[in-house]
Amino acid sequence: MGDVTYVQTSDKEKHLEAGDVMATIESVKAAIDFYTPLAGRVVATNSQLVQTPELLTQDPEGEGWMLVIELDRQNPTEAILLEAGLLSSTDYAQLIDYEAKDQ
Repeated sequence: MGDVTYVQTSDKEKHLEAGDVMATIESVKAAIDFYTPLAGRVVATNSQLVQTPELLTQDPEGEGWMLVIELDRQNPTEAILLEAGLLSSTDYAQLIDYEAKDQ
């Protein structure tokens, strides 16, 4: 995407269905919508991204988080996550490590 210039997330307390837009990210080159894979209620948003949207790319697993969603279905099983097309953090790390080695 390039340099992130703007981040807008869904409002706190909003209920999202699977497939709803949960955030819009704008950069110098493009604007992209991000969709929630599972249904739930937004319980927290990262207000720091309004002033410093670059946190999204500089520290995505730390200060660059976008929002917290309390899932409608508590403790989703691995089968539900796979059905939604999600990977565990371990599986994702293995995937990107494999792709990096493949190049």
